[in-house]
Amino acid sequence: MMKTKSSIGNNIELSAFSLKLIAMITMFIDHIGAILIYYPYAVKGQGIPEDIYVFYRVLRNIGRAAFPIYCFLLVEGLLHTKNKKKYALRLAGFALLSEGIYDMASNVLGIWEKQNVFFTLLIGFGVICGLKQIRESVKIQKEWQRGLLRLLVLAAGMGIAWLMKTDYSYKGVLIIAAMYEFWQYRIVGQLLGFCVLIGNPFTITGFALPLLYRGKKGPGGKIWQYFCYAFYPLHLLILYFVRTVIG
Repeated sequence: MMKTKSSIGNNIELSAFSLKLIAMITMFIDHIGAILIYYPYAVKGQGIPEDIYVFYRVLRNIGRAAFPIYCFLLVEGLLHTKNKKKYALRLAGFALLSEGIYDMASNVLGIWEKQNVFFTLLIGFGVICGLKQIRESVKIQKEWQRGLLRLLVLAAGMGIAWLMKTDYSYKGVLIIAAMYEFWQYRIVGQLLGFCVLIGNPFTITGFALPLLYRGKKGPGGKIWQYFCYAFYPLHLLILYFVRTVIG
């Protein structure tokens, strides 16, 4: 029996494994452009030559898909983790582990120019943990009090990200919170996240792909889980050494 177009479309889905793989690949492509092309010219105070600028922009635009996917997976992680403290400690550990490597590979103006994206994810995780706690609290009975507390938690998280100059700053925290708050209305959450980063329309891919997620984890165990964390500092370190070799 021949399938209709709609039935074929309904069969297209992505597992958590697939989303992580796409996020890692697109992030790697993005950082090739940032570390191997942008950085060498930036430290010299020069602009990227026109003959390679188009290639540079293609790499960076492909990479815009990574962060929204990581935000989506972070919310998914909160909803399914058995131990929020261990989850937060993993994020904090890899944030600290990655910072020195991130500074060497990416920071043009110095170590306080910007902090790595793990800090953004860690702050965002803290925010949505707070939002979850407020939502489930039986002590807070009035809805306006819940709403006010949620706004205060979100504002605090966005402020911390802004003060720390984390990658994606307060916008990253706001995206994570929007995805969490509208988790049951996923299209709305993804659309709101896209609106936050609408300055670069190429982020649409990263917000659209999670809509194909149907709750399946896919292959991979503990080793894969930690590889996904370790991939961030490892690929930055590799690109840093490549840049030093090629001069």
